[in-house]
Amino acid sequence: MNPSILPSKSFDKNYLLRLLNGNTEMMGVVLNEIYYTLPKCLSEIDSGLKNNDSLGVVTYATRAKSALLMIREDQLAQAFNQIEISARNGEMKLAEITFIEAFNTALSCISIMKEAV
Repeated sequence: MNPSILPSKSFDKNYLLRLLNGNTEMMGVVLNEIYYTLPKCLSEIDSGLKNNDSLGVVTYATRAKSALLMIREDQLAQAFNQIEISARNGEMKLAEITFIEAFNTALSCISIMKEAV
């Protein structure tokens, strides 16, 4: 695992709560949505890479990046940003390498989130 994209031990709930103006009910909704959306993003990126579908990779890498930024997983979000940029530039092999490095970290993040959902 690339040490530059290690997940945090726990995400910053306070940051998300500030984004949502202190609305704890909405925080639960957002966490639940991220928890269920992130695995779909991973699956779609994997499929896009296998099928050389750069638009699919860009679409789902952008969604994953946005979700991860909401919970302050900044290093992991940066990895998905790199996947997005690589796919936009037609550098699918670089996108794939970065995805392989980020995949397990993203799964760890999802596991951590499970406790909060």
